[in-house]
Amino acid sequence: MKKEETPIVGTPDGKKEEGNSLSETKKEEMTLKERLSLFLQEGKEWKLTPKSFFFSFAWLGLLLLALDFASKWAVQLSLSPGPGGERFVIPEFFSIYLTYNQGSAFGLGDSAAWARIIFIIISWVASILIPIFHWHYLRKRDYWINAVFALCFAGAAGNLIDRTFYWPSTTGFSGVIDFFCFYIYGPDKAPFAIFNVADACLSVGIVLLLLIFLVRFVKEELEKHGKANGK
Repeated sequence: MKKEETPIVGTPDGKKEEGNSLSETKKEEMTLKERLSLFLQEGKEWKLTPKSFFFSFAWLGLLLLALDFASKWAVQLSLSPGPGGERFVIPEFFSIYLTYNQGSAFGLGDSAAWARIIFIIISWVASILIPIFHWHYLRKRDYWINAVFALCFAGAAGNLIDRTFYWPSTTGFSGVIDFFCFYIYGPDKAPFAIFNVADACLSVGIVLLLLIFLVRFVKEELEKHGKANGK
Protein backbone atom coordinates (compact mmCIF):
# COMPACT_ATOMS: atom_id res chain seq x y z
CA MET A 1 0.00 0.00 0.00
CA LYS A 2 1.41 3.40 -1.01
CA LYS A 3 2.34 5.66 1.87
CA GLU A 4 0.76 9.10 1.75
CA GLU A 5 3.13 12.04 1.66
CA THR A 6 2.77 14.66 4.35
CA PRO A 7 1.82 18.01 2.80
CA ILE A 8 4.06 21.01 3.32
CA VAL A 9 3.05 24.35 4.73
CA GLY A 10 3.18 27.47 2.68
CA THR A 11 2.37 26.09 -0.74
CA PRO A 12 -0.03 28.32 -2.71
CA ASP A 13 -2.82 26.10 -1.35
CA GLY A 14 -1.81 26.94 2.21
CA LYS A 15 -1.39 23.28 3.21
CA LYS A 16 0.10 22.07 6.47
CA GLU A 17 3.80 21.67 7.18
CA GLU A 18 5.58 18.35 7.52
CA GLY A 19 5.06 16.89 10.98
CA ASN A 20 8.70 16.99 12.08
CA SER A 21 8.60 20.37 13.81
CA LEU A 22 8.05 20.98 17.50
CA SER A 23 4.50 21.45 18.70
CA GLU A 24 3.37 24.94 19.71
CA THR A 25 3.04 23.76 23.32
CA LYS A 26 6.70 22.70 23.46
CA LYS A 27 7.79 25.97 21.84
CA GLU A 28 5.96 27.96 24.51
CA GLU A 29 7.96 26.13 27.19
CA MET A 30 11.30 27.03 25.59
CA THR A 31 13.47 29.91 26.80
CA LEU A 32 14.18 32.90 24.56
CA LYS A 33 17.68 31.59 23.85
CA GLU A 34 16.30 28.17 22.88
CA ARG A 35 13.69 29.76 20.61
CA LEU A 36 16.34 31.85 18.88
CA SER A 37 18.51 28.77 18.39
CA LEU A 38 15.52 26.88 16.92
CA PHE A 39 14.72 29.85 14.66
CA LEU A 40 18.25 29.85 13.24
CA GLN A 41 18.29 26.06 12.92
CA GLU A 42 15.00 26.00 11.02
CA GLY A 43 16.41 28.43 8.48
CA LYS A 44 19.20 25.97 7.67
CA GLU A 45 16.61 23.41 6.52
CA TRP A 46 16.29 25.30 3.22
CA LYS A 47 18.55 23.86 0.54
CA LEU A 48 19.90 26.06 -2.25
CA THR A 49 19.15 24.72 -5.73
CA PRO A 50 18.37 26.58 -8.98
CA LYS A 51 14.66 25.85 -8.49
CA SER A 52 14.57 26.80 -4.81
CA PHE A 53 16.49 30.01 -5.53
CA PHE A 54 14.05 30.97 -8.29
CA PHE A 55 11.00 30.42 -6.09
CA SER A 56 12.64 32.22 -3.18
CA PHE A 57 12.20 35.41 -5.24
CA ALA A 58 15.34 36.80 -3.61
CA TRP A 59 16.51 37.68 -7.12
CA LEU A 60 13.33 39.72 -7.61
CA GLY A 61 14.05 41.81 -4.52
CA LEU A 62 17.60 42.55 -5.71
CA LEU A 63 16.39 43.31 -9.26
CA LEU A 64 13.74 45.75 -8.01
CA LEU A 65 16.27 47.37 -5.68
CA ALA A 66 18.61 47.94 -8.65
CA LEU A 67 15.69 49.27 -10.74
CA ASP A 68 14.77 51.69 -7.96
CA PHE A 69 18.34 52.99 -7.69
CA ALA A 70 18.79 53.32 -11.46
CA SER A 71 15.43 55.02 -12.07
CA LYS A 72 15.99 57.57 -9.30
CA TRP A 73 19.36 58.62 -10.65
CA ALA A 74 18.14 58.64 -14.25
CA VAL A 75 15.50 61.19 -13.22
CA GLN A 76 17.91 63.07 -10.95
CA LEU A 77 20.42 63.54 -13.77
CA SER A 78 17.80 64.33 -16.43
CA LEU A 79 15.34 66.73 -14.79
CA SER A 80 15.37 69.79 -12.60
CA PRO A 81 13.43 69.54 -9.32
CA GLY A 82 10.08 71.28 -9.07
CA PRO A 83 7.42 72.32 -11.63
CA GLY A 84 10.00 73.67 -14.08
CA GLY A 85 11.37 70.21 -14.81
CA GLU A 86 8.05 68.33 -14.87
CA ARG A 87 7.41 66.12 -17.90
CA PHE A 88 3.87 64.85 -18.54
CA VAL A 89 3.51 61.24 -19.74
CA ILE A 90 -0.30 61.27 -19.70
CA PRO A 91 -1.53 64.87 -20.07
CA GLU A 92 -3.24 66.27 -16.96
CA PHE A 93 -2.94 62.93 -15.13
CA PHE A 94 0.57 61.40 -14.86
CA SER A 95 3.96 63.05 -15.03
CA ILE A 96 7.61 62.65 -14.06
CA TYR A 97 8.15 65.29 -11.39
CA LEU A 98 11.44 65.36 -9.49
CA THR A 99 11.10 66.13 -5.80
CA TYR A 100 12.77 65.15 -2.52
CA ASN A 101 10.95 63.68 0.46
CA GLN A 102 12.69 63.90 3.83
CA GLY A 103 9.82 62.15 5.61
CA SER A 104 7.93 58.94 4.79
CA ALA A 105 5.06 58.15 2.43
CA PHE A 106 2.99 61.15 1.30
CA GLY A 107 5.43 63.53 3.00
CA LEU A 108 4.66 62.48 6.57
CA GLY A 109 7.20 64.17 8.83
CA ASP A 110 8.74 66.05 5.90
CA SER A 111 11.41 68.64 6.74
CA ALA A 112 11.60 67.52 10.39
CA ALA A 113 15.12 66.33 11.29
CA TRP A 114 13.91 64.10 14.12
CA ALA A 115 11.39 62.41 11.81
CA ARG A 116 14.05 61.61 9.24
CA ILE A 117 16.27 60.04 11.89
CA ILE A 118 13.37 57.87 13.06
CA PHE A 119 12.63 56.77 9.48
CA ILE A 120 16.32 55.97 8.94
CA ILE A 121 16.31 53.72 12.01
CA ILE A 122 13.06 52.05 10.92
CA SER A 123 14.43 51.49 7.40
CA TRP A 124 17.64 49.92 8.74
CA VAL A 125 15.75 47.62 11.11
CA ALA A 126 13.32 46.56 8.35
CA SER A 127 16.10 46.02 5.79
CA ILE A 128 17.91 43.69 8.22
CA LEU A 129 14.92 41.79 9.64
CA ILE A 130 13.12 41.16 6.32
CA PRO A 131 15.97 39.04 4.82
CA ILE A 132 16.37 37.18 8.14
CA PHE A 133 12.71 36.21 8.31
CA HIS A 134 12.68 35.53 4.56
CA TRP A 135 15.56 33.05 4.98
CA HIS A 136 13.79 31.46 7.95
CA TYR A 137 10.52 30.89 6.07
CA LEU A 138 12.12 29.64 2.84
CA ARG A 139 11.89 26.08 4.19
CA LYS A 140 8.09 26.33 4.06
CA ARG A 141 8.16 26.85 0.27
CA ASP A 142 5.49 29.51 0.49
CA TYR A 143 5.98 31.16 -2.90
CA TRP A 144 3.45 33.94 -2.34
CA ILE A 145 4.99 34.96 0.98
CA ASN A 146 8.46 34.79 -0.61
CA ALA A 147 7.27 37.31 -3.20
CA VAL A 148 5.97 39.57 -0.42
CA PHE A 149 9.35 39.44 1.36
CA ALA A 150 11.13 40.34 -1.89
CA LEU A 151 8.86 43.32 -2.57
CA CYS A 152 9.08 44.63 0.98
CA PHE A 153 12.87 44.27 1.05
CA ALA A 154 13.22 46.26 -2.19
CA GLY A 155 10.94 48.94 -0.78
CA ALA A 156 12.68 49.23 2.58
CA ALA A 157 16.26 49.03 1.27
CA GLY A 158 15.58 51.33 -1.69
CA ASN A 159 14.51 54.27 0.44
CA LEU A 160 17.05 53.38 3.13
CA ILE A 161 19.86 54.30 0.71
CA ASP A 162 18.33 57.72 0.03
CA ARG A 163 17.52 58.55 3.65
CA THR A 164 20.93 57.49 4.93
CA PHE A 165 23.32 58.81 2.29
CA TYR A 166 21.64 61.66 0.38
CA TRP A 167 22.48 64.93 2.16
CA PRO A 168 23.39 68.38 0.81
CA SER A 169 27.03 67.81 1.78
CA THR A 170 27.25 64.51 -0.16
CA THR A 171 24.88 64.75 -3.14
CA GLY A 172 23.77 68.38 -3.22
CA PHE A 173 20.19 67.48 -2.27
CA SER A 174 18.53 65.92 0.75
CA GLY A 175 16.01 63.12 1.15
CA VAL A 176 14.35 60.37 -0.88
CA ILE A 177 14.07 60.91 -4.64
CA ASP A 178 10.41 60.78 -5.74
CA PHE A 179 9.22 61.25 -9.29
CA PHE A 180 6.04 59.31 -10.22
CA CYS A 181 3.40 62.04 -9.97
CA PHE A 182 -0.37 61.49 -10.28
CA TYR A 183 -3.05 64.19 -10.50
CA ILE A 184 -6.33 62.57 -9.50
CA TYR A 185 -8.15 65.90 -9.17
CA GLY A 186 -6.57 67.58 -12.20
CA PRO A 187 -3.22 69.35 -12.87
CA ASP A 188 -4.45 72.62 -11.37
CA LYS A 189 -4.72 70.90 -7.96
CA ALA A 190 -2.00 69.49 -5.73
CA PRO A 191 -0.70 66.03 -6.81
CA PHE A 192 -2.51 63.09 -5.28
CA ALA A 193 0.77 61.22 -4.77
CA ILE A 194 4.44 61.46 -5.73
CA PHE A 195 6.45 58.30 -5.18
CA ASN A 196 9.18 56.03 -6.53
CA VAL A 197 9.79 52.35 -7.37
CA ALA A 198 10.64 51.48 -3.75
CA ASP A 199 7.38 53.01 -2.51
CA ALA A 200 5.45 51.04 -5.14
CA CYS A 201 7.17 47.78 -4.13
CA LEU A 202 6.35 48.31 -0.47
CA SER A 203 2.72 49.22 -1.18
CA VAL A 204 2.18 46.26 -3.51
CA GLY A 205 3.87 43.93 -1.00
CA ILE A 206 1.59 45.01 1.84
CA VAL A 207 -1.57 44.78 -0.30
CA LEU A 208 -0.50 41.35 -1.57
CA LEU A 209 0.11 40.15 2.00
CA LEU A 210 -3.36 41.29 3.10
CA LEU A 211 -4.94 39.53 0.11
CA ILE A 212 -3.05 36.31 0.87
CA PHE A 213 -4.18 36.32 4.49
CA LEU A 214 -7.76 37.11 3.46
CA VAL A 215 -7.95 34.36 0.84
CA ARG A 216 -6.40 31.77 3.15
CA PHE A 217 -8.64 32.79 6.04
CA VAL A 218 -11.76 32.49 3.91
CA LYS A 219 -10.59 29.14 2.52
CA GLU A 220 -9.87 27.81 6.01
CA GLU A 221 -13.29 28.92 7.27
CA LEU A 222 -15.02 27.29 4.30
CA GLU A 223 -13.15 24.04 4.95
CA LYS A 224 -14.15 24.15 8.64
CA HIS A 225 -17.76 24.82 7.66
CA GLY A 226 -17.67 21.93 5.18
CA LYS A 227 -16.29 19.52 7.79
CA ALA A 228 -18.90 20.66 10.32
CA ASN A 229 -21.62 19.82 7.80
CA GLY A 230 -20.04 16.45 7.04
CA LYS A 231 -18.96 17.35 3.51
